[in-house]
Amino acid sequence: MSSPSKILNLPNILSLIRLIFVPITVWLLLEELYDFTFFIFIFCCLTDGLDGYIAKRFKLETNLGRILDPIADKALLMSVFLALGFEGFMESWIVIAAIFRDSLIIFGSVLLYMFYNEYKIQPIFISKINTLFQFLLAAIIISNLAFNIFHLDVIYLLELVVGITIIVSGVAYVVHWGRFALQMEEKR
Repeated sequence: MSSPSKILNLPNILSLIRLIFVPITVWLLLEELYDFTFFIFIFCCLTDGLDGYIAKRFKLETNLGRILDPIADKALLMSVFLALGFEGFMESWIVIAAIFRDSLIIFGSVLLYMFYNEYKIQPIFISKINTLFQFLLAAIIISNLAFNIFHLDVIYLLELVVGITIIVSGVAYVVHWGRFALQMEEKR
């Protein structure tokens, strides 16, 4: 059994902070306090990169962190995408595609773990690329609301890139899970 100090290490605390900031970020966005929303969202993005770096660099990876980090990411992105879509700042198709993909990842991982206890939740490379583009898209839209610095063509292009990486990463997860399930079935 792990000690509380090992479980509540700095990377996991950063993930918890990011999770706590989800409703605050959405509330600020819906209240049209875009400059505050932008800075808090960027803070959340930085904590996402920082918690992973610290966990790997200082060997502070935990089972809790492997679950908490993606939950914090998905909660933040799903909530912000929903709010941006609801307010009409993001195309509805991108919101639907992103939420469908993230839901697929969550439920697919849970199902595989239920059927095969050996399954470990690990993001695949294209998924990390997609998450990066999703964070970038949300940050650019929010920064545009706050500071009006990007041309709408940049946002439309980035939405297209996000859409493509959503599809590719979703398909990649299904293929990955299928291969894993086949390997597990062959062992039986």
